[in-house]
Amino acid sequence: MTDIEQQTTAILRRFVAEKADKSALNDDELLNTRLADLGFDSLENMELVMQIEDAFGVSLEEEDILRCAKVADLAELVKRSR
Repeated sequence: MTDIEQQTTAILRRFVAEKADKSALNDDELLNTRLADLGFDSLENMELVMQIEDAFGVSLEEEDILRCAKVADLAELVKRSR
């Protein structure tokens, strides 16, 4: 697992901590989880993206984010944006 993947899963882990059905996933399982299956509403999605942008010092385009199916895709997008 790359450093960006580890940091992305750490951010997501904190973000989903209150969602009991996803908090038990290990990092590899979380990376392979579909973003749609995390159960975030649109406001939570925006908050997550803002946290990721702040953590990595990147600016992510909405159209690129919408193409991300899994958490691993989001981590790859961050890596490409750096």
